[in-house]
Amino acid sequence: MIVHQRDPFNAEPPRAALASERETPLEAFYTRNHGPIPDFDPDHWR
Repeated sequence: MIVHQRDPFNAEPPRAALASERETPLEAFYTRNHGPIPDFDPDHWR
């Protein structure tokens, strides 16, 4: 993953990971957020 920004998190796979496939492979996902990642207690989240 190439991380372009940490807050909000913005990352993408390298172009070479996308060039050989017609569809985006599962392991070559994109991550885009438009706001900060919330800080929460996983024991209290459902």
